[in-house]
Amino acid sequence: MAKIINQKVPQNEFVGSFNAGIYSAFSGRTVTNLDGVANHSILPFLKNGGLLQYLEQENIRYIVDYQDFTDFIPNDRKIILWQENTPIMGTIILFKLVSE
Repeated sequence: MAKIINQKVPQNEFVGSFNAGIYSAFSGRTVTNLDGVANHSILPFLKNGGLLQYLEQENIRYIVDYQDFTDFIPNDRKIILWQENTPIMGTIILFKLVSE
């Protein structure tokens, strides 16, 4: 997964994940926690269905996670995705937030 992040996400872009620790550790990039465990500032947004608003506010343009976590990603035309399969970890999804 670190390879995917480093190949597809420019160094100056912010990345978010519900499993931020593992992606940050292996990619060497700062990855913002989106589940509220290590990042309490996101909790009000999650409670009100405002994940997209949080992403825009924090300039997070990429979300990376296992396919199991895609239910938490808002269904919005501003979010496009690439799908990457890895034989060890299963399907990994990389989303990109785009401007309208």
